[in-house]
Amino acid sequence: MPTHSSTLTVPLVLPPPRSDSLSPSQNPSTSSVPGAKDRAVPKRKETIPRYDFDPLKVAKREDGWAEMLEGLLVRWLGEAVREAREDVAARDENEANA
Repeated sequence: MPTHSSTLTVPLVLPPPRSDSLSPSQNPSTSSVPGAKDRAVPKRKETIPRYDFDPLKVAKREDGWAEMLEGLLVRWLGEAVREAREDVAARDENEANA
């Protein structure tokens, strides 16, 4: 009898559908929390292309796993840089308008 299983069963839990517009109570920019407007994340207007990533392939180190992981990390880092630049630009704009 095998001591481990090669199949991992995970229940599928989907997030609730995403609405394009938030109600005022859900929108962080209209929240009653002080400073929440400054921390609101701007929505991206363009769609982000899908990136196929197979964590099982990476975990098993199958052919192409390193390139797959590298591609994911490069995309993630690029998005982090883009968000940081948008934050700086928004802060500079707010300071210029103040």
